[in-house]
Amino acid sequence: MSDFFTPHFYDPVAAPGVRYSFTGKLDGPRKILPGGYISWHDPVSDHWWQQVWFGTDEPEFVDLGRLTARAGSLRAAIDSRTGTISRIANSGPQSERFSAARSLTAAVKRSTASRPNGWRSRIEQLQAQPVVEGTWEGGA
Repeated sequence: MSDFFTPHFYDPVAAPGVRYSFTGKLDGPRKILPGGYISWHDPVSDHWWQQVWFGTDEPEFVDLGRLTARAGSLRAAIDSRTGTISRIANSGPQSERFSAARSLTAAVKRSTASRPNGWRSRIEQLQAQPVVEGTWEGGA
């Protein structure tokens, strides 16, 4: 489960005894932990930004650019821009059961795709053959 920040996360300076996150792991305002990120909008440049801390020694700042249109939620738009869903999926629990579940999921995807792929192949074969309107024997 994720750690969630408290309203003190936005304080201008750190103060002793203040909880900046639900678990108390943050030791100051506007900080993130390894594996975490925070997104915000800069109204002057009209760009969205993220501070991310994925697999590096220190957090990094990423300019996501201008969001010019979206069909779903703001969260979905940002997650699609940053690949959040695939990153989370790829960093799931590392256990034998989880690995087995991922393998089974992959097998189901292959199995599910095999039938339409077979039909596609047969359709392509039929389209490649010459069109025969009819075969006749005898008659005029």
